[in-house]
Amino acid sequence: MLRAFTIAALLCGTLHPPVFAQDGEAAPAPEAPAPQDAGDPPQDAGDPPPQEEDPGASLPAPSPAPPLAETPPNYLREDRSALPPAMPWQRTLDDALALSRATGKPILVCVNIDGELASEALAADRYRDPEFAALADGFVPLIVSPDRHDALDHTSRGVRLVDSKFGRVTNAEHITIEPELFERWFDGRRVAPRHLAVTADGEVLFDLYLLRDLTRIDDALREHGVFDVPRREPSELTEDELLASPDAAHREHLEARFLSLEAEGRAALAARALDADREAQHPELLRLGLLDPAPEVTRAALTALYRHPAAASVDLFSIALAEAAGDDSSYGESILPALEHYAAQVEGAERGRADQLVAALRAWTSGSPYVDPERWRLGTTARIEVSPHVEGGWSERLSAIEEHLADAPDDADWNVLFARNGRGYAASLISSGGDPTLVLTDVQAASRRALDARPDDVEARALLAWSSYMLSDFEAALPAAREALPGLERWSLMPIAVDVLDVMADLSLREVYAAMSEGGALPAEALADTIAAHRVLQEHPLGTEDQALRGFRMLGSLDLRAPQRRAIERGVRRWPNSGVMHEWLRWAVLRDDGPDGLLAVYDALELPGLSPAQRDAFAGLAALQAAQRREDERLPRRALEDYRAAVGLLEDAIGQDASVRDFARWYQVQARAARARIYLDLDRLDESLAELLLAFAIGGPAIDREDARGVSPRETLERVREALLDAGRELDALELDRFDAVTEERAEDDESGS
Repeated sequence: MLRAFTIAALLCGTLHPPVFAQDGEAAPAPEAPAPQDAGDPPQDAGDPPPQEEDPGASLPAPSPAPPLAETPPNYLREDRSALPPAMPWQRTLDDALALSRATGKPILVCVNIDGELASEALAADRYRDPEFAALADGFVPLIVSPDRHDALDHTSRGVRLVDSKFGRVTNAEHITIEPELFERWFDGRRVAPRHLAVTADGEVLFDLYLLRDLTRIDDALREHGVFDVPRREPSELTEDELLASPDAAHREHLEARFLSLEAEGRAALAARALDADREAQHPELLRLGLLDPAPEVTRAALTALYRHPAAASVDLFSIALAEAAGDDSSYGESILPALEHYAAQVEGAERGRADQLVAALRAWTSGSPYVDPERWRLGTTARIEVSPHVEGGWSERLSAIEEHLADAPDDADWNVLFARNGRGYAASLISSGGDPTLVLTDVQAASRRALDARPDDVEARALLAWSSYMLSDFEAALPAAREALPGLERWSLMPIAVDVLDVMADLSLREVYAAMSEGGALPAEALADTIAAHRVLQEHPLGTEDQALRGFRMLGSLDLRAPQRRAIERGVRRWPNSGVMHEWLRWAVLRDDGPDGLLAVYDALELPGLSPAQRDAFAGLAALQAAQRREDERLPRRALEDYRAAVGLLEDAIGQDASVRDFARWYQVQARAARARIYLDLDRLDESLAELLLAFAIGGPAIDREDARGVSPRETLERVREALLDAGRELDALELDRFDAVTEERAEDDESGS
């Protein structure tokens, strides 16, 4: 069966979607995406634009492949899947080219996909076979695969988590390397598995794919490999020699040395991670420094980034921005010059990402000429009472005003009064489900008449902005909002001021997202305006939770991590009972501080509006998510501890307030079942059975729902039952039958039959 894989789906749509043919099959041309239905509503401006997949129309059409035989060959010589991966992969094409030039070894490109017989056999056999790895060591090997096998590439401390299927490289590395290799050497054809050898100067030595006999790969490696290159073990090299080497083995040794040192030594090594005068750079070493818990190490890494920005990457700048000191007023000022220098040195997609981050930081530091967040903040600190709209009599009011306008149609005061009352009438119609279009049209017209008579009338300008926005006349709404807002500072406690802020926040953000979708430069004015307006809205007494959430998404799409984190924390303090706010908080803390930060966050935050039971319930969920991250970081014993903490916090919540019982019991079931699964993987069957029995004793609908790792407690029950049977513990396995859905159904059938 033909299969298509898109790297874009794995990496936020930033790469070309490769299409791979399996051995014995031709690669199909990708299909163009279906056009959007004309009746589909436009995307909400609060969400970043989706990344469009490249329809691949520019890819050369593949030549047809010979048909498969009726019986596929058995590619697997020996199942070595229990052994660790053995191939000496390099991390990047640049590293491979440098090593190829230095050693004379050809580059070996290995392409692999999931679910295809030959690819799976290679991954389970040859790529874990020391003898095959020794043959591959006559080359500089690179692995290419579009498939992600693990959730993470790094721990929260920046430690690499190599791909569990291939070893040595991260999932992102074997995914992102494909487009450049395709352009260089794939001859317009994406097919897997494939083994291609090429010299540093570009001579292709062999290109093997669509094979029925995989021993041809072994033969080609023996024929073309260069095996007489002297090798020194990483432990024999000095620190200077390790820093000068692009070899993945030397990088691994250097990173392990960093983790073994005290803070002073880590700081010294982080300071040397980048060096413009050295060919080999060490971005992973810098990542470790930026994410180090010791402040002096982080400072050393930041200094290295500032001094040698051209040797960095956008990802490192993004991490640095999250770690950089400074409040909202000074955020990014120290990093911006280095980032600008970096952006001027790079090209392609990396240049686009760098330019976007530069634009976002400039907008943040420069501010908007129309909205000064500090002046608005000082004007909105007092608590206010907002009088409700009058529910009746709107028509009578407007009719009376129209009588005066009949005598003086251009009178500015009467037109403003009409527009003000018309706004109230339109709001009343909207709240009752009526159609406000005619009233809004009259408000817009009255506002324009007032401005014709008195161009500097702030209220008229504000009413024009609001009514135009409500009528989807965005071309009129945005300039009117920008002109009105400076004058609205003195009316900052009025609902119309907040509504006009929202107009500018939303429409400016639409311009920003449109530019992102088109891949063009971000509009500086719109960017500064939407950032400033959202900052005010979040703290304004009349600002809404939805406006705050839109601001979170906006800051995230711009990769302004530290301001986003601070905004989220302010949002949780303002809306402490909002589950959505707490969800954002957990996400941001996990991103920035990892599972340790997530465990501590509810002890650090002051949330006076939250009851003790609610605090414990949210803290219990945070502990559960910290445990899930520990699993992703391959720390099962730490995960067991965090799951146990989650169960305890959730039990405390129930003891304080029974109303949280359903919420707490749901996640207790997930935590107990997860502990059972981990114990099973650790071959601790007794503990696994005990945890599973506790989970099913709680019961409830969570039993059949998948957790964040895609496993339901009932699926874990099946695994534990099989393990008990394999261990000859039939009686314990029978104990689980009473929780088996199939058994329950059979019992019900027996009762109905009798």
